[in-house]
Formats: sequence, C-alpha cells, structure tokens
Amino acid sequence: MHTFSWSYEKDGSVNSGSDCGWIDYVSFPPMQTGIPGLLINPESLEVEMEVGVVNSESLEFTNEGDENINYELSASPQVDWLNIETTSGQIEPAETVEVYFNFDTTGMEAGQYTTTILVSDEFDNEMEIPVILDVIATANDENLPEIAALAQNYPNPFNPETTIKYNLGKNSKGTINIYNLKGRLIKTYNLQQKDGEVVWNGKDSHGNSVSSGIYFYKLGTVTDSYMKKMILMK
Repeated sequence: MHTFSWSYEKDGSVNSGSDCGWIDYVSFPPMQTGIPGLLINPESLEVEMEVGVVNSESLEFTNEGDENINYELSASPQVDWLNIETTSGQIEPAETVEVYFNFDTTGMEAGQYTTTILVSDEFDNEMEIPVILDVIATANDENLPEIAALAQNYPNPFNPETTIKYNLGKNSKGTINIYNLKGRLIKTYNLQQKDGEVVWNGKDSHGNSVSSGIYFYKLGTVTDSYMKKMILMK
C-alpha cells in the first residue's frame, strides 16, 4: 500500500490571509506487476506422464536487471505430485539459473491436474507460472508399445544417485549404457524386464566414483536406440 499527500505553502511575497485550492484530477502511473528484471522461460509447464512415473522438468530464470534478485518459490495450491527442488535462491545480473520441478504420478488416476508456481522477491513482487499435468493410463501387457521408451532420469542434476526408467516395448532384452562427455563407456546395465528402472550411483563398472559433469545414458534394443543427458553435481 502506498500513501500520497498534497500540501500547499505560501510563497515569500505573502505570509498572511486565507487561501483556498482545488484538486481537479490526480493521475497515478500504472502499478508494476511481476518481478523487475526477471525473465522466466518457458512461461508455463505442461507435462504428460503415465501413471506410476517419476520425471523432472526445468525452467530457466534469467536476471536481465542491474541488481541481484532474491526469489522464493511455492505451489498454490500445494499438491503431492509436484516437488520443487530448490524453493529459494539468488540470481546475479546477466546470470541464468535452471530450476527443477519433480513430478510423481504414483497412485494417481488418469486425468488432468493443475496448480500454480508462485515466484516472489523480497519486495513482494510476484509472478505466476501455470502448471498442467496430464496423467494417462499405463498400457497393460497386451498393449505394450511396439517401440522402446526411455524416460528422463530423476532427480537431475543428482548426487549421489539417480533413477532411470525404461520400457523395452516388444523387445525381450536391452541395455542401458552410460557415457561421459568424451564418449567413454562408464557403466552398462543389462535389462531383462520389459518395463523397469535402473539406479546409477555415480560409479563406473569398477566401482570407482566418477567426477561431476555431464553424462549420457543410452537405451539399446534390437529395434530401437535412445539417448538422453544427465548431470552429476557433487
């Protein structure tokens, strides 16, 4: 809330007697909305997932202003299927940070779910990010997909371990290989289940812990091949 006042004082030539004045029209500039200097991309989250799946999505927060931005995040209403990994932070001028949101459809029914992510700063400026989650029914054994599928690992970035979900489709066997940024093979998982997951603990095939950085994981079957990126952050 802002308070405005109007006052009148006699000039130096007259210092006695009565005066009167009128205020005909007062114009105020429009109130500023949002958080000055903060750019969020994309401006909304729209996610489609099967029942019983865990996944993560991210937004880029960019400070286009001249001063640091201290922000806080919350969901309204709060929901069980959405978890905000980092609920507060600081962004320096010209800096871009990636903020991750984790979705979990375990035990949910098929349908559309919504909430709103509220972004606020220390001056009570606020922005809203709509979130739409479309939950679809899981295919039964008679309707397994013809092609394999590889989900984004969760959490991402991660430390010390992360989960990778997969589906072999009509294939009976497959592998998940993990590579470093130079293309060197780090770890191999031989897959026997058609629909399952593996948990990587950040170690190579010899049991040695690997360094922080970007890694790639590749699902390979007789008919299909998929690759995704993940980040180990210690």
